[in-house]
Amino acid sequence: MTDTVKKNTAAGRIQLGAREIIEALPEHMHRRENFTLIYKEETGSTNADAMQLLHDGAMPDGGALPPFFAVVAGRQTGGRGTQGRHFYSPSGSGLYMSIAWHSGLHADGLPPVTAAAAVAVRFAVGYVLGQRADIKWVNDVLVDGKKVCGILAECSERSDGADIVIGIGINLTPPEGGFPPELGGAGALCSHMEPEVAEELAASVIAELCALLDGGGADEIMSRYREGCCSIGGKLRLRRDGGAVEYTALDIGDDGELIVESPDGERLTVISAAEVCRPAERENY
Repeated sequence: MTDTVKKNTAAGRIQLGAREIIEALPEHMHRRENFTLIYKEETGSTNADAMQLLHDGAMPDGGALPPFFAVVAGRQTGGRGTQGRHFYSPSGSGLYMSIAWHSGLHADGLPPVTAAAAVAVRFAVGYVLGQRADIKWVNDVLVDGKKVCGILAECSERSDGADIVIGIGINLTPPEGGFPPELGGAGALCSHMEPEVAEELAASVIAELCALLDGGGADEIMSRYREGCCSIGGKLRLRRDGGAVEYTALDIGDDGELIVESPDGERLTVISAAEVCRPAERENY
């Protein structure tokens, strides 16, 4: 974790500005027909908000939906993580956003969206903050071995193509009073962060993710995912026959599956993190 980004600031709330995030995006994304952003100081779930707008087929003011839009919140009261876990999102210390995409593609033709989000976050952390970030299979981003980001992608199939919502939660700074004790694996990017840095980070994640989804292609996404994945070569325990068996992660498949091998040479393909043994705890975003 970096002590300070750009200049030292007093500890306190990080307040983001929608206009400032948009201004930090590439110029073509400034046009509403290409992209728009909604900021809420507090909401239940940015994923739920984004999916509702896709379902309604219009923005809150009745305007047409662009191909991509984002919902960003200062705090979530009902955020969800993977496997039904709580998505810890306190105010003033995190970046909580959902990027929505009316893809025009059916589900079987989609690029690997969760992998693309992890790649985008890893890129943005390096580009904006100069920090090394690692991807932990399947949907976590780590800095210095601590989880600083979680990702939850959801899909709703329609006759004219799939609607995709990708929720991203990033711990910018430690929350006031620190993380709850049950979240021992949680970390943050910095001890203090200025709002303009957080806004640049948000814009970088959004721009990179939209570019990957719109034209990056599955091969590029998965190549960059493997490059940044610290799980490859590591050990993990899988649930097997009421117990746990240790395997070595060998590679990531083209569809994002984890290819593992047991000590006796048995190879398996793991498609869900639910198969991996882990302590029972809340998700730390």
